[in-house]
Amino acid sequence: FCFILVNIAVASGMIAAGDFKLIVSVTVVTLVATPYIVGWSPRAGALAESALGIRRKGPEGGPSKEPEELLCSAERRLIIVVGMGPAGRSLLKIIKEKQAGRISVIDVNPKNADAAEEYGVGFTIGDAGKIEVLEKAGLHRACVIVITLPDPGTARRIIHLCRSHSPNINVISRVRYDMFAEDILDAGASAIVNEEVSVGEILAGEMFRLLGD
Repeated sequence: FCFILVNIAVASGMIAAGDFKLIVSVTVVTLVATPYIVGWSPRAGALAESALGIRRKGPEGGPSKEPEELLCSAERRLIIVVGMGPAGRSLLKIIKEKQAGRISVIDVNPKNADAAEEYGVGFTIGDAGKIEVLEKAGLHRACVIVITLPDPGTARRIIHLCRSHSPNINVISRVRYDMFAEDILDAGASAIVNEEVSVGEILAGEMFRLLGD
């Protein structure tokens, strides 16, 4: 659309040929750079807040609580699980009995609705990286959201939305590779499960078991 407007402006003599080249160059650079800037913005915001000594504000205007202080109240008892892949299903198998009636799952695959019904949990079809989907799943009634998706960019986007619209929520995120662990924490995760670290601990446990130690 920018190119169309600039061409019209050049044809009508509103801008010079040199300005045309400059506008086109800036447009191309911003088109290429924007995805990277957006992906880095949560971390940049967290670093800026830390450098300036800014604390996030809670819903009532006071400072948000630290994760260990957050307890599920009667109004905020919902547990949201993002993703119903193998990791999400393993989580549901473990928590569904003790937490029955308070679990809400978000997944983009509508075929997983039947599986969610079998687990006895609520189900919302959609992309958890969109605030309207999070709100439909019950974001403002949730005390915990668990992100089981492996993509760090998606996880950061979800965390940023949760922190923006429900600052006091606990966010637990899966991290597939250790190199992304700091980014996910900087984005605002309360806790992470680092797969590379966890796999090492499990392998050590199995080794000791086989050695009889």
